[in-house]
Amino acid sequence: MISLLIFSKDRACQLDLLIRSILRFAPGLFSHIRVLFEASNEDFMTGYYRVQSMYPGLLFSLEKDFEQDTKSLIGDSERLICFAVDDIFFYREVQLTFQDIR
Repeated sequence: MISLLIFSKDRACQLDLLIRSILRFAPGLFSHIRVLFEASNEDFMTGYYRVQSMYPGLLFSLEKDFEQDTKSLIGDSERLICFAVDDIFFYREVQLTFQDIR
């Protein structure tokens, strides 16, 4: 399966839109969704806390060291990994399956 790692900084609303669009238009595409986020102040952090509470099944990690955090989240496995940023979204159903990628 494909794992997704989303990078986000100070844009919790855009992150929410991306996650909602994945769940609506590509619900079976990713086996794991992880979010590496950074907030420059408490107001932005509050937004991320809200998004995190809306999606308890996703792994959210606060960025401390980008390189090390990214390596830690993807691990050493040989699975397929997709990287995304918080300002994209799906707008129609994805017809792609894991078998199509192989």
